[in-house]
Amino acid sequence: MFSSVAGIARTARAHFAIGHATLIVCLSFGCRNETTQRSNQARTPPPAKVVVPAVYRPAAGDLKATDLLCMRPDSLSASQGVLEFGETASDQSTGDVAGLVFRLSVTDSGVTGEAMEATGESGSTQPFTELVLDLRKQTILFAYGNGDNRSQFTGRISCDRIWGRWEPYPKQVRERMTFKRMK
Repeated sequence: MFSSVAGIARTARAHFAIGHATLIVCLSFGCRNETTQRSNQARTPPPAKVVVPAVYRPAAGDLKATDLLCMRPDSLSASQGVLEFGETASDQSTGDVAGLVFRLSVTDSGVTGEAMEATGESGSTQPFTELVLDLRKQTILFAYGNGDNRSQFTGRISCDRIWGRWEPYPKQVRERMTFKRMK
């Protein structure tokens, strides 16, 4: 009788050891059954986010009454309704341009903005996702991008420059940044 109990105990220990070894292998390498793998492969990726440009709509007469002469309709006609602030540099040997330009476009429906980042022969344009202008206090806030690629500027605006707090990436802050008017 003792020999059959000992045999059962050895068999139980062996099954226990095999079960634990299988569990360790599965945890180490990520075991899945085939139906889970197939269902994960059949999923379609989520749709891309649509970026809706921010529009600042001034109150009636604000553009005509502002102390910022460059924002007045008669001055804007000379610049085709566009104000650009930023800085660029070109490599004389290659002709490549690098820089950052913020463009404000003023139309009858309001003010919109975009950021243009140029590197080498290529560049990318991103619309402002947030834009707040106070023409009386001459303050501006704008942002573009999202997540880890979100950039934000908060500061003052004049006809020849914008200056203030520049956050090119979250938690990377540059105080007292100045971007001169280009156009």
